[in-house]
Amino acid sequence: MLRKFLTKKSRGFTLIELAIVVTIVGILAAISVPFYRSYVRNAYVGEGQALCNTVAAAEFVYRGENDTFILSGGGSVGTIPIDTSRNTYFTSFTVTAGGSGIATSFVITTTGVGSASGITITYNGYSNLPAVINITGT
Repeated sequence: MLRKFLTKKSRGFTLIELAIVVTIVGILAAISVPFYRSYVRNAYVGEGQALCNTVAAAEFVYRGENDTFILSGGGSVGTIPIDTSRNTYFTSFTVTAGGSGIATSFVITTTGVGSASGITITYNGYSNLPAVINITGT
């Protein structure tokens, strides 16, 4: 009996074996694709955070020189240009400053474009407190 089994030539996969493999691959794809898309969108956020950090650094430099934050801006901070030409997903920002008289805080907002559309990053900077970063749309 064993000799008969060993001498029989295999001609390939049966239809049931192929159906099982296709089903397993389909289930794995259905589970992994949403996770992959989530990771990719979270990677887009890094570019927006880098832009906000660059603008915040310029705000703090301006405050160090002028004892106040910039009152408003977008595309540039006062006389300090912020180059967003190399950015792909976050290409513009707005800055608003808060406080009466001398600005003691600022808010930077940037919104994603293209594949990152729907993602908004808000950076709240304060003169004497740690920054608060809010990310929505991921």
